[in-house]
Amino acid sequence: MRTSRAAAPAKSASWSRLCQPRIRRAATVVTLNAPATPSRHTDRWLRFVAPSMTLKVRGGWAESVFQNLAIAMGFTVCKPWNDNGPFDFIIERDGRMLRIQVKSAFTACHNQFQFKSKRSKETRTERPYTAAEVDFFACLIAPLDIWYIIPIAEVSTRQGAIYVRPPEAVVSHVCPQRGSRNYEKFRERWDLLQ
Repeated sequence: MRTSRAAAPAKSASWSRLCQPRIRRAATVVTLNAPATPSRHTDRWLRFVAPSMTLKVRGGWAESVFQNLAIAMGFTVCKPWNDNGPFDFIIERDGRMLRIQVKSAFTACHNQFQFKSKRSKETRTERPYTAAEVDFFACLIAPLDIWYIIPIAEVSTRQGAIYVRPPEAVVSHVCPQRGSRNYEKFRERWDLLQ
């Protein structure tokens, strides 16, 4: 026996035509025509498409990769409504909330990847992130698909950048590593967010 449901109000044909293209465009922007995480299949994408993207689009792509990974790990992920705050995400699990700033690097210089650890205010002046604003940096080396989960307490406020030299990127030992800290101990340390 069929049960009857209350009929939903009918939507006009013009409403459907107006909304459907917008939904398709939004999906294209979110996916950026690439998988959520880099892999051997996205090597071509990183070499040919990523260099033509603006820094803002690259950052947005890295944020979407982080968001997908955090959700897959069972976190509740919250994104601020605008992008002028000091953090990119708030993640929560079992009552513990953390503020995450996502950084990405697509190219190496002198066998190391650089992540900016200062933020710009509306006045365009740069200042370092503080522990009152951010709990962790989540730094993605896109070509190698390597994440570094670095607590803000481990980042030098004087330096202005986080320099990471993964062993996979070392071609020669001619140039000394810039910066005084070794961040290799934070490689793939997702357990710090638990």
